Amino acid sequence: MNIQEATEAEEQILLIYRFVEEDRLFRRKIHESGLPLKENKVLQRLLKRKDAEEILRNCILELEEKRTGSRPSPLEFEEMMVSFDLTPLYRKYGLKGLGDIYKLDLKKLCSLL
Repeated sequence: MNIQEATEAEEQILLIYRFVEEDRLFRRKIHESGLPLKENKVLQRLLKRKDAEEILRNCILELEEKRTGSRPSPLEFEEMMVSFDLTPLYRKYGLKGLGDIYKLDLKKLCSLL
């Protein structure tokens, strides 16, 4: 995996991470089935896992290390997630918001990982 592939994979996983976070928050507050998902078996399986955020966090940390040569600390990771603006990524990947996450090519993403 080259630097560009690692960057794109990290960006897409960041989007998925935020999607999972928001889905979990939505479920806690509204007690409903979560954000709309369309037919995406990868995302459906991921949302069913209790450790989904941990899995995605580890992927992000490994890709960040591959891209930059250093692994963020847990505090740096949390700061990165809070301050990260998803708007440019929405445009880059043709999404209107997190509800369009199913438009990502997750098969391609999984093959990179």
